[in-house]
Amino acid sequence: MAFEVFEVAVQMVGALREPLLVLERRDPDLARQVRRAGRDRIHLWRVAAPLTLCDRVLAMLWRLTR
Repeated sequence: MAFEVFEVAVQMVGALREPLLVLERRDPDLARQVRRAGRDRIHLWRVAAPLTLCDRVLAMLWRLTR
C-alpha cells in the first residue's frame, strides 16, 4: 500500500505540472501564488483536495493509519 501511495502522489505532481505551465503563460501572478502555496504543504492539500488524484492519495493515507 505504501508504494502505491507514493506512485499516485508522483502521478499527481506530474498531472499538475502541465496546468501550471499553461497558467504561467496566461497569468504569471497567479502561477506565482500557486507555487508559493505549494511550499505550505497543509495549504497545498486544502487547495488541491478536489482533484481526483489528491482524493485518492488522501484516502490511501487514511487507510494506512487505520
